[in-house]
Amino acid sequence: TRSVWSMTEWNGMLYAAGYLNTIGNISYWDGNAWNALNESLLGPINSITVHQGELFAGGNFSNSSGPNLLNNIARYDGSSWYDVGGGTDNSVISLCSFGTNLYVAGNINFAGGNPMNYVTCWDNSAFISMDNGVSDVARSLYAFNAQLFCGGDFDTIGNLVVSGIASWTSPGIGMDEQSTSAFVVFPNPSSGIFSLINNEFSADATISIFSCTGQLVKHFAMRSKEISIDLSEEPSGIYVVMFENQSGIFARQTLIVH
Repeated sequence: TRSVWSMTEWNGMLYAAGYLNTIGNISYWDGNAWNALNESLLGPINSITVHQGELFAGGNFSNSSGPNLLNNIARYDGSSWYDVGGGTDNSVISLCSFGTNLYVAGNINFAGGNPMNYVTCWDNSAFISMDNGVSDVARSLYAFNAQLFCGGDFDTIGNLVVSGIASWTSPGIGMDEQSTSAFVVFPNPSSGIFSLINNEFSADATISIFSCTGQLVKHFAMRSKEISIDLSEEPSGIYVVMFENQSGIFARQTLIVH
């Protein structure tokens, strides 16, 4: 029996993953036929996604046919599978690339050897905690409107009571969002040229702008109280600008480009 549980596009090919039996647990469609990767993962694959130009896979596996020890999550550079931060102790169910990070959900108690509560963030060098995680298994991740949504069997996130779904703006600060009075953006909507006034100006302030799918469009330090933001070459749509400084002020505001 073959079961496909996840698909993604990478380098012009369609990749499918799951429990695929004779053609390996990840294969790709080249336009004419299905092909197994050179190295197959030894165990079912629940989720695949592209992050930082590489293919990432999460599932319930402990090794591959190559020399690298893999624990439930791995990255593929086009020729070989590699470890991701020591992996996780239990199965990975969902992966999502959001901004500059990769987010990982599943039946996870440890990632990279550190305690985690079912969700974690791979910041491209280590796994980090996300607001103390959630109270039970996390099953699905999706980036929408510059937020990361997580669904699963849980009923709390940190000290908040929820009903199987939660969202973060970014790890560690998603529950501490402040009023958008920290900054003002105008005109809004606009054709793509915005002015931003920083009412909480400090030299350590940063600005991040995300598309509605969670892709990081711009990220820069704010060196003066008022700056200009140019999104005129970006597609029309909804964007979210996020303001943060080391004093703990965090705010976000929606921008509309038409």
